[in-house]
Amino acid sequence: MENDRTRTEARLLWADRMASMGTLAAAVVHELNNPLGVAMANLGFALEELSALETALVAGDGEGSVELAARLAQARAQVVAIAEALQEARQGGERARLVVRDLRTFSRADDDHREMLDVRRVLESSINMAYGEIRNRARLVKDYGPIPPVGGSEGRLGQVFLNLLLNAAQAIREGDVDHHCIRVVTRTDEQGRCVVEVSDTGDGIAPENLPHVFEPFFTTKQKTSTGLGLSICQSVVAALGGEIAVESGPGRGSTFRVVLPPCSADPSARAPDAQSAPVSPPQRGRVLVIDDEPMMARAVQRLLDGEHDVLVTSDPLGAVEQVRRGARFDAILCDLMMPAMSGMDVYEAIARVEMEQARRMVFMTGGAFTPRAARFLETVANPRIEKPLEHAALRAVLRTQMADRPAR
Repeated sequence: MENDRTRTEARLLWADRMASMGTLAAAVVHELNNPLGVAMANLGFALEELSALETALVAGDGEGSVELAARLAQARAQVVAIAEALQEARQGGERARLVVRDLRTFSRADDDHREMLDVRRVLESSINMAYGEIRNRARLVKDYGPIPPVGGSEGRLGQVFLNLLLNAAQAIREGDVDHHCIRVVTRTDEQGRCVVEVSDTGDGIAPENLPHVFEPFFTTKQKTSTGLGLSICQSVVAALGGEIAVESGPGRGSTFRVVLPPCSADPSARAPDAQSAPVSPPQRGRVLVIDDEPMMARAVQRLLDGEHDVLVTSDPLGAVEQVRRGARFDAILCDLMMPAMSGMDVYEAIARVEMEQARRMVFMTGGAFTPRAARFLETVANPRIEKPLEHAALRAVLRTQMADRPAR
């Protein structure tokens, strides 16, 4: 009895340690997003400038003397080579951005926040997180059929899929990738519910163990598992109004099936994605950028300088004072998490001075990883944009801000 209690306490401590690791991961995500955002914004700017320069060189090609034409051709070749190098650097940054996005999914502070979810997007994040474990054991096969959106927490549902994928990988011995596969299937059942299946060609589960796999602390992995994973999965799925089941047998692998009710909300009622918003000619406006990272502020300024009149500052209190003294902006891009004065504090201070200017604020967030930040974003209607900033998304949100600005 004493040994059982000791093991239970040890496992609970381990679970608490993992929860702390989630909090740490959220902080790391925020810290990574700023330098990554600077790199991505500057790469985007450089690529656009080089593209414009190449267009100008092409237009001037063939004009003037033979020597000038040769120099133009050489310059154009150099521009193309630089653009290719920058494009590859940007692709590397994009891969890092996706890793950061997936880390954020699994370390969100708003675990109980429910929203309409694209299950395939959540699956992709889980697959990205688990792929390092999968690739040395099996081929990954994705068979995505149409499914309805579901209501729930992205972080919690992602935890379910991540757990199932890791279990599938760990059921297969390393070193024989060509003869094993992990298959992820999505489909809609006869009742219109979302069905996700994760199957593996591993060793399978013994008949005597099958009835116990969802029990807390039951595990056949000995020291490599707390035995809490599948129990947590069952709790999360049940809380979403769904169910989880398993089919397995020795030597024939396992299939875990998650069935979730469709979201009652109309998918068409969702706010359009910034990048898919219809493109219209930009209206020039006055933009203030507030970010405690000077390089980040300058990077945003470079992206917007040709389209708007941009003022940048790394002093949030000074920005509030500008508004107090009568300065007015069509949009205020403000970092959410800053050490001395957060974006939340800036919003509240500006709202006390001029509520319309507070409504003009757009929050740049590298991860709202504190409970206060999560609650704040739920209570304000202001737009927000995730770091690393993408130029198309930034343009789209500013286009919206300019379109509904008050007449002066």
